[in-house]
This record gives sequence, structure tokens and C-alpha cells, in this order.
Amino acid sequence: MPTQTPAATQKQHVELWRKLKLRNSLLSRANPAGAIYVPFIGDGDIADACYSERQIYGADLDPKRVATAQKRLSDAQVIVGDCDDWPFAGRAVEPVSVADFDAYGNPYKGFLSFWRQAPKFFPMVCFFTDGLRLRVQRGDVVWDWATQKAITSESPNQARAQFNFWFKRHALPYVQQIVTPHRIIDTKFYLRRHMVYWGCVIDQ
Repeated sequence: MPTQTPAATQKQHVELWRKLKLRNSLLSRANPAGAIYVPFIGDGDIADACYSERQIYGADLDPKRVATAQKRLSDAQVIVGDCDDWPFAGRAVEPVSVADFDAYGNPYKGFLSFWRQAPKFFPMVCFFTDGLRLRVQRGDVVWDWATQKAITSESPNQARAQFNFWFKRHALPYVQQIVTPHRIIDTKFYLRRHMVYWGCVIDQ
């Protein structure tokens, strides 16, 4: 099923200030001529705080949150769409130099579709809110990147190793594989419990 933001009655962010600090630490590295792509835009609060001076293309499955984001970001193009895919397929979109996948669950399906289909400017900065590490914390499953599904682990040690080295040995190499022959030249990340929040600079 497509990844959605939480229902409109639920709190969308925990420690929003940390998300904003992460974004502000890397945004100056992006090509200033590029647009901003914000899937899972929710109410548009991150976009409003970080990207309001640039052209924004946003999407979300929740029509109420799309309406809220569009009202907040009057010059943006915000649509109802499946952010696990490229929701702007068939629409005219300016080249993107910042993409912000604040997906909570799996941001990488949407990133793969974006990378394959969207026009891009470099250097590019991308952000990910990664909840997949939560899947492997119990020790009975590991994440299979090829199928984008949790599968039964061979042993608790296999799951524990994936959990303990999730970012450097799994998430980061997966994104690098997608963007090759481009290169990830810098990263920043932080952990909150079992969640991973990170950003990277991608260049040619």
C-alpha cells in the first residue's frame, strides 16, 4: 500500500526542531536554481519553514492535508498523489535540486521513482525520514532491499546486525546504488529511538 502521512487528527512530527536543524545544515549545498520536491507534504509545515522562497512541488494522499498545505504555500503546486511513485508524471515540472522524503515508514520507494523520472539539478540535497529500522528491531525479520519487503531472518544475530548498522551498511549504500554514477559526497544523520533521520548531498 502507498505510504501516507498520519491521519489529519494525529500529530505529524516528533521533535520538529531537529528535522529543521538537519535540513538547514545541508540546504546551502543544493543548486540554488533548482525547485523543491516535497512528497508526503502533510500540512506543509516543513516546506513552509525551509523552502518557501523557492518553487515547491508537493504531494500527499490525504486531500485535507493537501488543501492545508496549498493554503499555506500559495505559490506551490500541491496535488493529491501516491508518493511511492512520481506523482507529477505527465506534468511540467522544473528541475529539482532538493527532495524531502519525510515519509516516516519507507522513503526509498518514492525516492527510486523520483530518481528515475524527475528532472534534476546538481548538486542535489535529499532528506529521508526512515522508519524501516523499526521492522527489524524484534530480531525475527530483516529488510530485503530487492523486494522492498520484510522477510524472515535466518537468526536473531542477522537481524541484530542489520539493526545496529542500518544507516552505514544498508540505507546509505542502497541510495548510493540508486544514484550511481552520481556520488553521495556528504551526509548528516541522527537517531530518535529506532528511527533514522538523514540527509545527503549528491553530485555528478
